[in-house]
Parts: sequence; structure tokens; C-alpha cells
Amino acid sequence: MGSPRSIYYGIRNALLFYEEWNPTGVEETLRLVEHSLISKMARAGDRAALAAIFQAVEDFLLDRRGAREEGTRMEAPSERYTQRMALASLRRFADAFMANTRHDGVVKVYFEVVRGLVEQRIAGRHAGEGGHLEGETR
Repeated sequence: MGSPRSIYYGIRNALLFYEEWNPTGVEETLRLVEHSLISKMARAGDRAALAAIFQAVEDFLLDRRGAREEGTRMEAPSERYTQRMALASLRRFADAFMANTRHDGVVKVYFEVVRGLVEQRIAGRHAGEGGHLEGETR
């Protein structure tokens, strides 16, 4: 599949691209990641790739662009409590799956939360609110 770095940038940048140019592509990309890529990396025991996948999704939600430092988990600067809590929940789900990759139900819940955040983000963009989590800039 590629290095964790290429997985990270491939997923994050695809989500950012589709969000701007073809929002239905966001859901298709998330579905592919959830139903194919995560299970493939889990079966291979590739924890670095799994971590890259989860970080790519989180950074997409935070509208992070450009290079990122390898091996870091950036904190969300959002001042909105519900957004911080949603991201904290996503991190707990990702950590739980990383601890035991046989818990497919954790991945399902993780992506349900992601889809809810994406819907809010896209709706916010259409309403002229920017759509990214508060405190983040492009």
C-alpha cells in the first residue's frame, strides 16, 4: 500500500480535495478507508499505517494542510467544548482499536462520529461559517 507517510497524505489530501470539489467523494473515501484499508492494515499488523489513517482523518476534520511533523499527535486548538470532546472521543476509539485490532465495532462507531462531524463541517461551509472546527484556520 505504501509508507505510513504516503497513506497519511493520500487520505488527508483526498478528503480535502473531494470536500472542495466533489463532496460525495468524501463519503466514498471514508467508506473505502473504513471497509477496506483499515481491515487490510489490521490483518497485516501494520500499526504505523493504522495510526497514519486515524491521524489523516483527524487532521482532515481540523482542516490541517501542508506538512506535519512525523510521530506527533497535534492538539485541537478549538475552544468549542463539543468539538474538543468529539475529537477526544475519536482519539479514544482509535486508541482502543490500535490496542486490539479485532474490535471491528470500534471502527464502525469511529466512522459514525466522523460522518457526523463531516456533515456539520460541510453544512457550515454551505452556510458561510467556514465549516472547519473553530479555532482552525486555512
